[in-house]
Amino acid sequence: MVLTETTANLNHADFCPAIDRVIETFESLEETQRFKPDLLITIGHSIVSKKIKALLRPGIEDVQPFHRTTWHVGKEQFYLDTLQSLTHHIPAFANDFFEQFIEYIAPNSNSNYAEIWQNRNSETEKYHHEYLKTCEWSDLKAFERVLDILPQGTNLQMGNSSAIRYVLLFPQRKDVLYNSNRGVAGIDGCTSTAIGAAIVNNRPTTVITGDISFFYDSNAFWNSRLPENLRVILINNGGGNIFRIIPGPDTTNQLEDYFETHHNLQSKHIANLFDLNYYQANSEETLAEALKLFYEKQENGRPAILEIVTPRFENDKVLKRYFEFLKERIHG
Repeated sequence: MVLTETTANLNHADFCPAIDRVIETFESLEETQRFKPDLLITIGHSIVSKKIKALLRPGIEDVQPFHRTTWHVGKEQFYLDTLQSLTHHIPAFANDFFEQFIEYIAPNSNSNYAEIWQNRNSETEKYHHEYLKTCEWSDLKAFERVLDILPQGTNLQMGNSSAIRYVLLFPQRKDVLYNSNRGVAGIDGCTSTAIGAAIVNNRPTTVITGDISFFYDSNAFWNSRLPENLRVILINNGGGNIFRIIPGPDTTNQLEDYFETHHNLQSKHIANLFDLNYYQANSEETLAEALKLFYEKQENGRPAILEIVTPRFENDKVLKRYFEFLKERIHG
């Protein structure tokens, strides 16, 4: 079974790119164990999903001593034991390795391991769309509309934290190239990277970024070579909303000031400062109208910013209800 993330830019009908969507439906330890492999082969670098890391790392519920075999395939000299179970490093290019490895896979295996992943992935995708049909205005709803209308052949630059995690919940488009600054997993330079990407290629380039990342890197626009093919989508939920989603910060009295860093800023004045076209949306209806203008050719030949304002106190609740809905539908 092949598990991927959008940053790998690998597409196949039998692959599972929405890993978190599947894992969130696990209901028992016994069920969780069925989704764990006996042999794990990793290629590439950083993994975004914390849930897949937790699933594949040795845990107290696993039989001890831990016997799973884990291989990492790659020519890189330095590599990380991200899943804390590495047994072998195979210094080969992935294509060369799998061309030879596939000859040793029994075609008539009695294992249904791939099937259980594929079936669960298909089920969660169906219920994903079902939930979104009636989903209220939120980050999740905004991402649905934005990802659906991206121009053909878009180079999508995903911001860190909640931005990339929302993207990973949606079906992967074959015509879109997905990129992100996930190597260091910080908010530094997300917009700057997108500007550089837009300059060196002719593809329509869209960066989806959170508000903290956007304001932190606002000097990225202080550049005499800003390309017209750049579009910036700013999800403004009043702070680092990721800290309302992940467990921990909400149990302290420091959430708003030191984790979320709540603000009431908008990007209109930054757009004016750097002579950028500016659009704003604060509902599903206004977003639909703004997206039409946003992706049209701009008369002044300058990039455009679309600021999408979402409800600060509702986004985490909508996402939690989304995962609860998937689990309820799976287990009836």
